[in-house]
Amino acid sequence: PSPPAAHTCTEYERKRLDATTLTDGLLLVYEEPCGLTFEQCCALAYEHDRTHVFQLSAGGCCTLLDVPSDADRIAMQPNGTLVPSLDFEFGDAATGVRDEDLNSL
Repeated sequence: PSPPAAHTCTEYERKRLDATTLTDGLLLVYEEPCGLTFEQCCALAYEHDRTHVFQLSAGGCCTLLDVPSDADRIAMQPNGTLVPSLDFEFGDAATGVRDEDLNSL
């Protein structure tokens, strides 16, 4: 069997994606509990194959999002051309992008 995913995510501190720049936008998939760390929210994103992106609020509330477009997910890979650029909240708020696309396996 294949080794498990590393479960790593790229963090964009206090930034969020501009859904208008994505081919098919962003879809809300799950709203997880609050009080989570970036690492915990990243791990939750790997539990579902469609949750490629997440937003973590300043209060640690984790929202898992789907990026329907294959091309957009490729452009979001580490060092890619599509990165969160809009200001988002304060403190520990961040957007995370999985470093591995589970939909391309």
